[in-house]
Amino acid sequence: MERTIPAKVLRSKSPNLADWLEGFVAVRLHVMVRFGMWCEIIAMALPKDQGLYCVTTATIHYAKGVVYAATNHVTEAEQERKLYVAAIERVPITRRTHPNRSVDILNVGVAMLDGEIEYRRGEHEKVFQTLRRAIELDDGLNYAEPWGWMQPVRHAFAALSLEQGNIEAAGEAYKADLSLNSTLGRAHHHPNNV
Repeated sequence: MERTIPAKVLRSKSPNLADWLEGFVAVRLHVMVRFGMWCEIIAMALPKDQGLYCVTTATIHYAKGVVYAATNHVTEAEQERKLYVAAIERVPITRRTHPNRSVDILNVGVAMLDGEIEYRRGEHEKVFQTLRRAIELDDGLNYAEPWGWMQPVRHAFAALSLEQGNIEAAGEAYKADLSLNSTLGRAHHHPNNV
């Protein structure tokens, strides 16, 4: 995808193609998080043109925050979270990752990263409230392929629930994601997403 949307295309002002295409450049980060490519994520440099690549810049901070949280480097995760939120504030409201506004998508990541950090701090009661909020934000996104927010929030919720011995909550989260119950509308079903 990155090769098909080079910077010269994104710089087009008539129409402003960055507003419609740049968010797809960030997909690589979601894949890297999904496959636990921690070293590669930490080594990744920020784009030189962070204004043009504002969604990608924010997503790099999110990914690094997840890596640091997952590896129990909470202070570094908190710093990346601050950088992530600041980067989101620089994303123009006109920027979209079809059909959703990019800021709406990125806000799912704020709640998800907060949950990851809270978990590593041992705030186990708070983390599940925070991840439920991330699930609500994710469920509020319009249907898209690829998904607007590509990290399955219910997977994180369920995995951490299992670690805490809450098997029923984990099972319900997985069932909803896999569309094995009727709690979600069709657009939010992810059959075979194991």
